[in-house]
Amino acid sequence: MLFLTVPTRGGRPELLNSLLESSGLPSSQVILIRTSKEAALPSGPVNIDDFGPINIQRWWNVGLSAAAAAGATTVAVANDDLSISKGALQDLAVALAASGASLATPGRRYRLWHRGWPFVRRLDGSLWVTSTRSSIRPDEEFHWAFGDDDLDIRCRLLGRGVVTVPIDASNVHHNEESMRDPMLRELSERDWQTFRRLHPWVSSSRIPLNAGRRFVRLSRRLCSSALPLAR
Repeated sequence: MLFLTVPTRGGRPELLNSLLESSGLPSSQVILIRTSKEAALPSGPVNIDDFGPINIQRWWNVGLSAAAAAGATTVAVANDDLSISKGALQDLAVALAASGASLATPGRRYRLWHRGWPFVRRLDGSLWVTSTRSSIRPDEEFHWAFGDDDLDIRCRLLGRGVVTVPIDASNVHHNEESMRDPMLRELSERDWQTFRRLHPWVSSSRIPLNAGRRFVRLSRRLCSSALPLAR
C-alpha cells in the first residue's frame, strides 16, 4: 500500500493542495507533518505536529514511521512545493518494486544506480519513494541540507541502490527558502561540515568533477568568442 508524507509549514496551500490531488491517494494514506503552530492544513489527511528544532530528516522519519504503523508498504516523501503529474507516485512505486532498489526518485532515464563511485547525486530530495522494509533511513545528524546526499550514498553503497524514473515532477521553489533565511543558511553550512566529515572521499571526489565542468564551460565560451562574425 502506497502512502505519501509531506513536512509543511503551511505557507504554500495552493501547491500542497495540488500535490495531494495529483497524488491520486485517499486522504487516509496521506500524512502531513505540521512544523509550525500557525499552519492551517487540510483536515482530510493525517496531521502530525512536530514543532521541535528544525530538522527535515526527523520530519521525514516521523512521516515514514507513522505510515509504516498505518500499514504502508511503500512511502513517497515529498516537499510541499512539489508539482507532479497524476500517476507519478505510482510509477515510482512500481519502479521501486521492479528494480529491488532501496529508493526510487525522478531522473532523466530509467536506471538503477548501485555501487559505483557516487560522483553525482541521483536522489532528488524533493521527491523519493522507499519501502517500509528498508533499514536505511534519513540521518538526523543532518538538519536541513545534504541529508539527501547522504541518503543517496548509503542507499547506493550499503543498500540496493537508487532507481531513477523519468516522470513529470518539479520542485517549484527549489532552495528559495534556504537562500532567504539566514538560519537555514547557517544550518546548511553546518550540514556541509557534517557531510565532509562523514563522506570525505565523496567530498574530495567532487573536486576534479567540478573542475572538469568549469573547464568545459570555459572552453565553450572561448570557442564561441573565437567564431568569425557573420557578414
